[in-house]
Amino acid sequence: MQLSKKVSVIIPTYNRSRVLKDSIESVLKQRYRPLELVVVDDGSKDSTRDHVEKFSKSASDSGISLKWLTQENKGVSAARNYGFKESSGDYVLFHDSDDLLGENRIQLQVDKLESTNCELCAASIVRFKGSDEIISHYTPKAHDNDKLTPVEIAQVHWGTQIFMYRRSIIESFMWDENISCAEDVDYNFRVLYQGNVGVCLEPEAYTKIRETDDGLRLSHMPSGMDSHIAVRKRVLDYYRNNNLADNIPVAQSILLRTTTMLWKNGSKKKAKELFSYIQPFHKNVIYGGIGERLSLILKSCRLFCTIRLANEWYGSLRRGLLSFRQ
Repeated sequence: MQLSKKVSVIIPTYNRSRVLKDSIESVLKQRYRPLELVVVDDGSKDSTRDHVEKFSKSASDSGISLKWLTQENKGVSAARNYGFKESSGDYVLFHDSDDLLGENRIQLQVDKLESTNCELCAASIVRFKGSDEIISHYTPKAHDNDKLTPVEIAQVHWGTQIFMYRRSIIESFMWDENISCAEDVDYNFRVLYQGNVGVCLEPEAYTKIRETDDGLRLSHMPSGMDSHIAVRKRVLDYYRNNNLADNIPVAQSILLRTTTMLWKNGSKKKAKELFSYIQPFHKNVIYGGIGERLSLILKSCRLFCTIRLANEWYGSLRRGLLSFRQ
């Protein structure tokens, strides 16, 4: 009788004791075995340890191996690398400490990977806030073939939460510990495009992503925003240099939204620099759909006009104030 392959779920956490409990419970409710849960505390100052220790008995009674690891505060990528090195699963799932695994997700993704030659399996995403208020539902499109093309890969959500990986892939691609934000985009970009991997989809499997307002998102911090922009530029450059013209509008639209965010937050110089960087890519969008191209051009024009009008308005106001003082 062939034994089932072990799955390791790795949860990095930092000062999230109030939501970590629900996240761990969603793992313990999974029916798949053998299952290993590795929780890595990235130097928390709250009651994280107490919350994890309360699950020791219930995990053991459920036939789940629970590992509790601690380290000095080094960031989420370092915590994931540490958790992976201490794990032993044939398949690995990186889970965020404020999210919830959908019912029987692990079994569904293992079955899909076992029936294909793919290295990664993508799941669906349900976004929620509060107790269980559903905000949106993202389901990857099903394909007749098991492996996605480079163009199709660009349409898949690159978040940490959706993939189950074969262990051999992670051994070749560790997380970049120097990136403070968009580290999941960087990681999955390297795996998907540089790892020559097969990606299959299992729409019935899903993860529930919690939307929070507690300032946990680094993209709004200066260092986090710089990291986000650098990663997104790398993706856009890759598409351009490898003649993946159909993918450019996707990456470009994300950077356009980032430009708008920078402008609204007062980082006008950085917004202008980023917009100037994006503009040359317009001429490379040759083979994309007409609708996408027009939409992208309109967004760019609208943003450019907004910046121009804002500058003119500010100049007029400044001149008016100066003449009033005189």
